[in-house]
Amino acid sequence: MAVSRLLRGTFLLTSATFISKFLGMILVFPLNALLGEQGGALYSYAYIPYSIMLSIATMGVPLAVSKFISKYNTIGDYQTGRRLFRSGLKVMGLTGVISFLFLFIIAPWIAPFVVNEGSVHATSDVVNVIRLVSTALIIVPAMSLMRGFFQGHQSMGPSAVSTVIEQIIRVAFIVIGCSIALYWFQSDMQTAVGIATLAAFVGALGGLVTLVYFWKKRKDGLNEMLTQSKPHPKKPLDEVYRELLRYAIPFVFVGLAVPLFQLVDMFTFNTALAVSGFSGDTSGAFSAYTLYGHKLIMIPVSLATGFALTLIPTVTSAYVAKRTTDVHKYITQALQIIIFLIMPAALGLSILAKPAYAAFFGISDQFSVYASILGWYAPAALLFALFTITTSILQGVNRQRVAMLSLTIGFIVKCLLTYPLILVLQADGAPVATMLGFGFAVLFNFYAIHRTTGYPFKRLKRRSLLVFLMCLFMCLCVGIWSATLQVWLPIENNRWNAVVVLGTGVLIGALIYGLVALRTGYAEKVFGPGLMKKLRLRA
Repeated sequence: MAVSRLLRGTFLLTSATFISKFLGMILVFPLNALLGEQGGALYSYAYIPYSIMLSIATMGVPLAVSKFISKYNTIGDYQTGRRLFRSGLKVMGLTGVISFLFLFIIAPWIAPFVVNEGSVHATSDVVNVIRLVSTALIIVPAMSLMRGFFQGHQSMGPSAVSTVIEQIIRVAFIVIGCSIALYWFQSDMQTAVGIATLAAFVGALGGLVTLVYFWKKRKDGLNEMLTQSKPHPKKPLDEVYRELLRYAIPFVFVGLAVPLFQLVDMFTFNTALAVSGFSGDTSGAFSAYTLYGHKLIMIPVSLATGFALTLIPTVTSAYVAKRTTDVHKYITQALQIIIFLIMPAALGLSILAKPAYAAFFGISDQFSVYASILGWYAPAALLFALFTITTSILQGVNRQRVAMLSLTIGFIVKCLLTYPLILVLQADGAPVATMLGFGFAVLFNFYAIHRTTGYPFKRLKRRSLLVFLMCLFMCLCVGIWSATLQVWLPIENNRWNAVVVLGTGVLIGALIYGLVALRTGYAEKVFGPGLMKKLRLRA
């Protein structure tokens, strides 16, 4: 597959993932206005264990199935992939029911570990929201398998559209449902949070219906491929599943990465922060960190997710065909674009953390604490993206165990450092521990990629250094502009001033970074001379 084909497929999934993440970011505005920091904390208490169970229930199915089908399609064996699809739908349906029942049953065990004495939330509130969000587990595993099936056939449209539809329905249900509950029925905050968590089920149902529509629409074409399948020995289903599990288990670990790190925070943040002498609302700081701030920094990470979905079957095909040059080309293409786009976004958000939090979520008593958390947490976006891409590369070249090992190393670092760093840095210690954990994992992945594929990182390191220098120059300019503007437009008690400071800062940063990238010729190295020529002609 040519690089242009990779970019076309990546564009679809990246666009869909970005739109989904953008809608999720837009959601936090009404969510913050309706529920506040305390309601946001209760929302996070439900979604963190749900995310972990979701990763286990889906077993890394979308990426594992896409890799499996891509491998067998490459050798002309379309029958094996179809047999997996038919059987897998039944297995995923059963897995969904079991995972739903499990999370529903253990909710009362989780709740006491989350809330402390004096918390604004009762353990029964945490139990209720966990049980409501668990209903989505009934649907999501089967939906994930269908997405993986389409992606394995290099058909990214169904996954892209279903992802957007799922998020649109979820966002609409949350905003409308919470508004009706709070303002029409005069319900309490706990009821509104329950409605917000139930939206995961409603959105998943919409995504599943969308995929079924695409299946019916493309069924004839997919069946035509079966008639062209080359003769191969029929593999027993147990052998098919053993191979799939070898692919899937590492994907489970990758999907668990962020939720596992957040689970450490969930069980340590409030306690450690109270011990550190923090005098504010620990629940509010927790939601500012794990929900509102996290939503902002995951926007640029969606680019990496889109690349990962396309990169795995692409790298797998090239690796199986022993096209080493193409493997290196795909790795370079993905890493360069990720670093070029996400590094300035992450560092820029860190510099503009204060006006960003004020503009998006308003100004409260603990505003300075929340903004500080966001400032420390923002650079983690680059590490999240690099971890996603590098583990995808390792899985594409059949080094699944290395991907698991790297996450284990990062998780151990996170566990060891979170509590002591919170004691020293208070709320800022949690994101610092997260960055250190992911940093170790990414470095280990880089080492493993070099050992496995022989990929030369020397050129990438030089180019990454250039991007970092461009980002430093951009941040210096934006920082000076932001500090100067706040002399006349203080943001401590005026949200609209924060909007102006943030908007102009983002615009200036983007212009400076873009101009420097064009003048140095780096943009052409990343995107290719053809694309840059088209852009110049249109300009």
